[in-house]
Amino acid sequence: MIDKYSGDALRFWAAGSKLGDDLPFQEKDLVTGIKMSTKLWNASRFAITMLKDYHLEKPSFLANHHLTATDTGGMLLIDRWLLCKLHKLIKECTESFDKYEYVKTKAEVEKFFWHTLCDNYIEIVKTRLYNAEKYGVAVTTSGRYALYQAISTVLKMLAPIMPYITESVYQLYFAKMEKKQSIHHESWPSCDDRLIDETVEQTGDLFVDVLSTVRKYKSENDKALNWPVAELVIECSDADKKTLSAMLDDLKNATTSSQITFGVGNIACSEHSVRVKIVLGEKKEKND
Repeated sequence: MIDKYSGDALRFWAAGSKLGDDLPFQEKDLVTGIKMSTKLWNASRFAITMLKDYHLEKPSFLANHHLTATDTGGMLLIDRWLLCKLHKLIKECTESFDKYEYVKTKAEVEKFFWHTLCDNYIEIVKTRLYNAEKYGVAVTTSGRYALYQAISTVLKMLAPIMPYITESVYQLYFAKMEKKQSIHHESWPSCDDRLIDETVEQTGDLFVDVLSTVRKYKSENDKALNWPVAELVIECSDADKKTLSAMLDDLKNATTSSQITFGVGNIACSEHSVRVKIVLGEKKEKND
């Protein structure tokens, strides 16, 4: 089984059961571990291309944690949202590992990696990070810092479970940046409680709700996710409008929208809820 699927796939499967519990074996279960290894490799390599010119610069935000959701201190809200989710993950998984509850750690890291990081965050920031000259140093540094922290932390947290693929990814880029010979010489990540902000998390979740609604609408209308949106109208509370407005560039990029406006519905929206109206555009044909 190890020759066919790899030691990492077997360890990933084994980490899905509590110590002392019976674990029925089906060969197809090892495919999940292979998929995780492949996704970790591909997503990390993709992220590294966006970190090409990054030299561990830190946003000015990190020097001042007495900020509101609209006073960003040089760090964009969606980047702070990722760091908030990341440090909540570190806190939860540290507590789980301290109790030898590695099953919870595996499940939570897997969920964060697939959904928060790959499905959402990377897709949200890739346009900004690929166009550093357009968006400027501060905005680019904000995203690169958050992305670097997320990828490197996921690798460190998965290293005890998947030691081989995490080492391979680490040697691609992070060993040089961290100045360590191996990921297994790294310390377990530590949680910074100051980066956990409920308001920032709720605002970022609202952003993802809008993005998910647009994705679903395109899918239901048999359109690719990169199909242009001519107009996106968002109905939400005044407070949410203020914070979503601070993320307008990322929202336009992620939803491929030409125009985003904030409308007023007949029924007032409660805080942290949103209604969306979508007008699809026309896809321009490429000239030969």
